[in-house]
Amino acid sequence: AGDLVVTELDADLPKLELTGAGVFALRPDGKAIAVGDAKGNVAVHLLAGGKPTFRLAGQGSVKGLADSPDGRRLAVGARAASGHDAVKVYAEGNEKPVAEIAGVNDPKEWPSDTRLVVGGGTEAGVYDLAKGGYAGRAPAALKAFAVSPDGTTLAGLTPEGLRVRLWNLATGKPLHAEDDAFPNPALMLGSPDGKSLFLLAADAAYLWPVGAPGAKPAGTLPGLAVSAAAGGGTLAVATPDAVCVYAGFDPLRPLPAKPTRTLDRSARAQVVAVAPDGARVAWADGSGTVFVADPADKARGALPNVTTSVLALAFSPDG
Repeated sequence: AGDLVVTELDADLPKLELTGAGVFALRPDGKAIAVGDAKGNVAVHLLAGGKPTFRLAGQGSVKGLADSPDGRRLAVGARAASGHDAVKVYAEGNEKPVAEIAGVNDPKEWPSDTRLVVGGGTEAGVYDLAKGGYAGRAPAALKAFAVSPDGTTLAGLTPEGLRVRLWNLATGKPLHAEDDAFPNPALMLGSPDGKSLFLLAADAAYLWPVGAPGAKPAGTLPGLAVSAAAGGGTLAVATPDAVCVYAGFDPLRPLPAKPTRTLDRSARAQVVAVAPDGARVAWADGSGTVFVADPADKARGALPNVTTSVLALAFSPDG
């Protein structure tokens, strides 16, 4: 509802109550608080008595506030009615900004009295007020972000909220591969030497050497991978139509063009498991029935139904 209460923790009593607040920032010395709203108003109130000592108007929609460590400068991040973002820095008692950083609207923190972590628009990074430019930045629109204490690395949450990525602020380059998107991976398997990663995602296989700029295609599956498991040189992949078995599986080599065998009557499998020695394959369907078979499908059995939803399967070490 926009009601702001500042509480003295030792006494557990409200010290100041304000209305119409959207964002706020306590001054580092704990003696004042800056408050902003969606109408573009900013005010700094003393905690003792609530007297306003500084006011601004017409800022647009205020998105963030941050006081410098010495409490003498206030950073105001806002979005104008035109849609343009900017962070403006105001000196104590001066309604004219001493600096303006375009393209961002969220002042996060002050690593020092002259450096400000900003983001929230089309980029994020550390802005150096003394030099009038970025000391380091990442050219990315981020939902949330943070900078490491030494100022060298920026972590950011992608706009869709699915990934946290890292950037080297000195170079602006990402610390990840550009083509590393693998939606709904069914299997991620490290090689025995720990130097490569084998992945199954959608209907494709990939091999990604650690440190390489990206993953290389390593084969195509007969259908979308719902679940997959490997053990003892056997790879089992559950697709909507059947459980497919690859014999002689090596996570360092591409998959054959076709699976060694497709198990009969194994449609709609939801989870799959392979024994450590590769001698057994298990899968569960939507009814909760668990089937166990050898990779050649010459011997098959079913476990008694104990549930209607099997989330995972795993063999014991002895299979």
